[in-house]
Amino acid sequence: MKNDEFSEKIGRFYLTPAREIMRREFPAVKRDEPIRKVINEISRQSIDHLWVVDKKNKIVGIITEKDLLDGIKTPLFGGKIAWDVLEIRSLLYRDVKTAEDMMTPRLFKCTPDTDLKRIVKLMVDNRIRHLPVVDEELPVGEITIDQIIKLTDKVFFD
Repeated sequence: MKNDEFSEKIGRFYLTPAREIMRREFPAVKRDEPIRKVINEISRQSIDHLWVVDKKNKIVGIITEKDLLDGIKTPLFGGKIAWDVLEIRSLLYRDVKTAEDMMTPRLFKCTPDTDLKRIVKLMVDNRIRHLPVVDEELPVGEITIDQIIKLTDKVFFD
Protein backbone atom coordinates (compact mmCIF):
# COMPACT_ATOMS: atom_id res chain seq x y z
CA MET A 1 0.00 0.00 0.00
CA LYS A 2 1.37 3.40 -0.95
CA ASN A 3 1.78 6.21 1.55
CA ASP A 4 -1.04 8.24 -0.03
CA GLU A 5 -3.47 5.30 0.14
CA PHE A 6 -2.46 4.59 3.73
CA SER A 7 -2.90 8.25 4.72
CA GLU A 8 -6.37 8.26 3.15
CA LYS A 9 -7.25 5.06 4.99
CA ILE A 10 -6.16 6.58 8.30
CA GLY A 11 -8.15 9.74 7.54
CA ARG A 12 -11.32 7.72 6.81
CA PHE A 13 -10.74 5.60 9.91
CA TYR A 14 -10.59 8.64 12.19
CA LEU A 15 -13.71 10.13 10.59
CA THR A 16 -15.80 7.07 11.49
CA PRO A 17 -18.80 8.33 13.51
CA ALA A 18 -19.75 6.76 16.82
CA ARG A 19 -23.04 5.49 15.37
CA GLU A 20 -21.14 3.13 13.07
CA ILE A 21 -19.14 1.43 15.81
CA MET A 22 -21.21 1.79 18.97
CA ARG A 23 -22.78 -1.16 20.70
CA ARG A 24 -26.50 -0.60 20.94
CA GLU A 25 -26.86 -2.70 24.09
CA PHE A 26 -26.50 -0.48 27.11
CA PRO A 27 -25.98 -2.35 30.40
CA ALA A 28 -27.58 -0.14 33.04
CA VAL A 29 -29.14 -0.06 36.48
CA LYS A 30 -31.16 2.60 38.27
CA ARG A 31 -29.27 4.74 40.77
CA ASP A 32 -31.31 3.41 43.70
CA GLU A 33 -30.74 -0.25 42.77
CA PRO A 34 -29.39 -2.26 45.74
CA ILE A 35 -25.65 -2.89 45.42
CA ARG A 36 -26.24 -6.62 45.73
CA LYS A 37 -28.25 -6.53 42.49
CA VAL A 38 -25.47 -4.55 40.79
CA ILE A 39 -22.89 -7.17 41.77
CA ASN A 40 -25.22 -9.97 40.65
CA GLU A 41 -25.80 -8.28 37.27
CA ILE A 42 -22.09 -7.79 36.61
CA SER A 43 -21.25 -11.38 37.50
CA ARG A 44 -24.30 -12.90 35.79
CA GLN A 45 -23.78 -11.06 32.51
CA SER A 46 -19.97 -11.42 32.60
CA ILE A 47 -19.57 -7.71 31.92
CA ASP A 48 -17.03 -5.33 33.39
CA HIS A 49 -19.28 -2.34 34.00
CA LEU A 50 -22.81 -1.04 34.41
CA TRP A 51 -24.04 2.45 33.65
CA VAL A 52 -26.11 4.11 36.35
CA VAL A 53 -29.20 6.01 35.21
CA ASP A 54 -31.81 8.16 36.94
CA LYS A 55 -35.60 7.79 36.73
CA LYS A 56 -35.62 9.51 33.33
CA ASN A 57 -32.86 7.16 32.04
CA LYS A 58 -30.29 9.95 31.96
CA ILE A 59 -26.78 8.62 32.68
CA VAL A 60 -25.52 9.75 36.08
CA GLY A 61 -22.53 7.44 36.59
CA ILE A 62 -20.73 4.18 35.94
CA ILE A 63 -19.75 1.24 38.11
CA THR A 64 -16.80 -0.79 36.90
CA GLU A 65 -15.18 -3.96 38.15
CA LYS A 66 -12.39 -1.74 39.48
CA ASP A 67 -14.89 0.26 41.55
CA LEU A 68 -16.11 -3.01 43.06
CA LEU A 69 -12.56 -4.20 43.68
CA ASP A 70 -11.78 -0.89 45.39
CA GLY A 71 -14.87 -1.50 47.52
CA ILE A 72 -13.48 -4.74 48.95
CA LYS A 73 -9.90 -3.72 49.59
CA THR A 74 -8.85 -3.19 53.19
CA PRO A 75 -8.52 0.53 53.93
CA LEU A 76 -5.18 0.42 55.74
CA PHE A 77 -3.05 3.37 56.70
CA GLY A 78 0.05 2.67 58.74
CA GLY A 79 -1.31 -0.68 59.88
CA LYS A 80 -4.56 0.78 61.19
CA ILE A 81 -7.91 1.14 59.55
CA ALA A 82 -8.14 4.78 58.53
CA TRP A 83 -11.87 5.41 58.69
CA ASP A 84 -11.41 8.96 59.94
CA VAL A 85 -8.75 9.91 57.40
CA LEU A 86 -10.02 8.48 54.13
CA GLU A 87 -13.37 8.59 52.42
CA ILE A 88 -14.13 4.90 52.22
CA ARG A 89 -16.74 3.18 50.10
CA SER A 90 -16.63 -0.34 51.49
CA LEU A 91 -18.72 -3.24 50.32
CA LEU A 92 -17.41 -5.39 53.15
CA TYR A 93 -18.36 -2.96 55.91
CA ARG A 94 -21.76 -2.32 54.31
CA ASP A 95 -21.17 1.40 53.72
CA VAL A 96 -22.43 0.93 50.18
CA LYS A 97 -26.17 0.38 49.89
CA THR A 98 -27.08 1.41 46.33
CA ALA A 99 -25.59 1.79 42.87
CA GLU A 100 -25.32 5.52 43.48
CA ASP A 101 -23.15 4.91 46.57
CA MET A 102 -20.59 2.97 44.51
CA MET A 103 -20.72 4.73 41.12
CA THR A 104 -18.17 7.09 39.65
CA PRO A 105 -20.19 10.21 38.83
CA ARG A 106 -17.62 11.92 36.62
CA LEU A 107 -18.66 11.05 33.08
CA PHE A 108 -17.47 11.77 29.60
CA LYS A 109 -19.94 11.33 26.76
CA CYS A 110 -20.15 11.54 22.99
CA THR A 111 -22.96 11.78 20.46
CA PRO A 112 -23.70 9.48 17.52
CA ASP A 113 -21.94 11.99 15.24
CA THR A 114 -18.72 12.25 17.25
CA ASP A 115 -15.83 11.04 15.11
CA LEU A 116 -13.40 8.33 16.16
CA LYS A 117 -10.48 10.76 16.39
CA ARG A 118 -12.26 12.70 19.17
CA ILE A 119 -13.46 9.50 20.82
CA VAL A 120 -9.96 8.02 20.99
CA LYS A 121 -8.52 11.28 22.31
CA LEU A 122 -11.22 11.53 24.98
CA MET A 123 -10.69 7.94 26.10
CA VAL A 124 -6.89 8.12 26.11
CA ASP A 125 -6.64 11.55 27.75
CA ASN A 126 -9.07 10.57 30.51
CA ARG A 127 -7.97 6.93 30.90
CA ILE A 128 -11.45 5.52 30.38
CA ARG A 129 -12.46 2.22 28.81
CA HIS A 130 -16.17 2.90 28.21
CA LEU A 131 -17.87 5.88 26.64
CA PRO A 132 -21.63 6.35 26.54
CA VAL A 133 -23.17 7.59 23.32
CA VAL A 134 -26.05 9.95 24.06
CA ASP A 135 -28.66 11.66 21.94
CA GLU A 136 -30.57 14.47 23.63
CA GLU A 137 -29.06 13.39 26.99
CA LEU A 138 -30.41 9.82 26.72
CA PRO A 139 -28.18 6.79 26.09
CA VAL A 140 -28.36 5.21 22.66
CA GLY A 141 -25.28 3.00 22.96
CA GLU A 142 -21.71 2.78 24.13
CA ILE A 143 -18.21 2.53 22.76
CA THR A 144 -15.60 0.38 24.44
CA ILE A 145 -11.90 -0.04 23.90
CA ASP A 146 -12.64 -3.55 22.59
CA GLN A 147 -14.77 -2.16 19.77
CA ILE A 148 -12.06 0.30 18.73
CA ILE A 149 -9.43 -2.45 18.72
CA LYS A 150 -11.69 -4.70 16.62
CA LEU A 151 -12.28 -1.87 14.15
CA THR A 152 -8.54 -1.21 13.95
CA ASP A 153 -7.92 -4.88 13.25
CA LYS A 154 -10.61 -4.97 10.55
CA VAL A 155 -9.50 -1.77 8.79
CA PHE A 156 -5.74 -2.16 8.95
CA PHE A 157 -4.93 -5.85 9.38
CA ASP A 158 -7.52 -7.81 7.36
